[in-house]
Amino acid sequence: MTKTKSILISILLFFSSSSVFAEEELLKHRMKYDEVLLTVEVVRVIDGDSFKVLLDGKPESIRILCIDTPERGEPGWKEEGDKLRERIGGKTIKIKTNKYHKKENYLRDKYGRILAEIHAPMSKACPDKS
Repeated sequence: MTKTKSILISILLFFSSSSVFAEEELLKHRMKYDEVLLTVEVVRVIDGDSFKVLLDGKPESIRILCIDTPERGEPGWKEEGDKLRERIGGKTIKIKTNKYHKKENYLRDKYGRILAEIHAPMSKACPDKS
């Protein structure tokens, strides 16, 4: 085998093993978190993608995953906040988030907000059209 082929094979083996290692590390990280469904009381809607709740009697900020609405001062900010306020403002709702395995540490963004999805029962989210 030529030296060039040997080097190419070594490089390919390195990257393939690195990729597997990275996937294993990601899987280990994900396995440390448990998906949880929490019942919370919405006390204030901040904008179209974040709000404040009472969780176990303590105030917490929530950032809704998978949506991005205008920030304060941007066009549409007030309207998006009003839409969310109309749907969840002052209500008790369920949110789905991830909790660090066997601890009360929830998955958070760089601002300390819990990252979550609003959980809507199928009967309300997708009414029967028959």
